[in-house]
Amino acid sequence: MNVRVGRGDRRAALASKRPRPSGVGLLLGLLSLAFDLPISALLLLAGPLLLAGLLGVWHTGAYALRRLIGSVRVAVAVGSTGPGPRQDLGYFGVRRPTDAMRFDHAGIATLDADAAVDVFGPLLDAEVAHEETREGLRVVFLELENGFFELLEPVAEDGPIASYLDDRGPGIHHVAVRVDDVGAALDRAREAGVELVDEEPRPGAWGHEIAFLHPASTGGVLIEYVG
Repeated sequence: MNVRVGRGDRRAALASKRPRPSGVGLLLGLLSLAFDLPISALLLLAGPLLLAGLLGVWHTGAYALRRLIGSVRVAVAVGSTGPGPRQDLGYFGVRRPTDAMRFDHAGIATLDADAAVDVFGPLLDAEVAHEETREGLRVVFLELENGFFELLEPVAEDGPIASYLDDRGPGIHHVAVRVDDVGAALDRAREAGVELVDEEPRPGAWGHEIAFLHPASTGGVLIEYVG
């Protein structure tokens, strides 16, 4: 006798034959889920953390590059082989625009240059870049990143620095700006009606041409041009 089996009966028969999950299988599934969730969370965090790390490395590298460029600039401008005239050079020896003026140094009148070095050297993290004695004056340059402190100690009883110390005591004597052509800078000052101390450039420390403007025309500040 042929018996027809309906679809519902076949589904019930197949379901009865499927293996039911055992307790061990259920436990393994839960453990797998427990491990998968932290790993997924770590993968979600890995992207932002990696990006933050790369940004940090880039920032540190950029800062280091700026310091390196500054070091090369100072080494080229000052010269690491010993005292000598500073060259009018910018980054990696590229010449600056011919009409540029920029800070060069602050001149500090002092009764004892060695004592001043002991104070300013550690305070400003500055090394002695050059030293010379000329015209009754001991001159010591302390190197900063973008200029110098020029310490001026008179070794003779007369002279402008000795007179300055007698009248005012130790302190800032002048501010110097770097120019490409001292003579042209003096011409510009004349045209502006500024009174000059030096009508023409004259030899100065470290092999440079220099000239001073009278403080009566510059707000009481003695300005030096350094070529």
